[in-house]
Amino acid sequence: MQRRIIIAAGHGNRDNGATGQGTTEAAQAIDIVNRTANKLRADGQLEVVVVPHELDLIDEINWVNARYKNLEDGYSLEIHKNAGVGGHGVEMWYYSGDAQSQAYAQSIIDKLAPISGLPNRGVKGDATNRFGRLGWIRDTNTWAGLAECGFITDGGDHLDNEKYAKGLFEGILNLWRLTPKPN
Repeated sequence: MQRRIIIAAGHGNRDNGATGQGTTEAAQAIDIVNRTANKLRADGQLEVVVVPHELDLIDEINWVNARYKNLEDGYSLEIHKNAGVGGHGVEMWYYSGDAQSQAYAQSIIDKLAPISGLPNRGVKGDATNRFGRLGWIRDTNTWAGLAECGFITDGGDHLDNEKYAKGLFEGILNLWRLTPKPN
């Protein structure tokens, strides 16, 4: 697999996603993506691609697929905030039934959870969600996963996006068994 990370913010165009704590999921996801990309670029070990923030889900998938044709072209990660009554923590979604996809998701959550300081809700196969599949994971040509960076609703989890970005930064490096370069 190429050492390329493709990062997208969940919910774009006119879709704000969930709301809570005086903000939107889209605004939070964009901030986390930008912070994570900046950390990865400064580290310099990976090629970093950020999907344009104004695209909706279908356009994001098409944008990635027009540029990257197969699983070996890198890893595509979409960032979200979770919503729901009483929920707390971070989680990663992967392509159900695929051991490699699950291992990649585990590599990210192993760093994201402790750095975020939130409960680790684990890795989950995309076929187990309420939609029966996640388009980002199923329809993107590259390996793909989806990170839920805390809950925005129900009092929510913290909005310290620097912690989420640091956890994702280290988790993404962990995909290739890399460690952050010293500053």
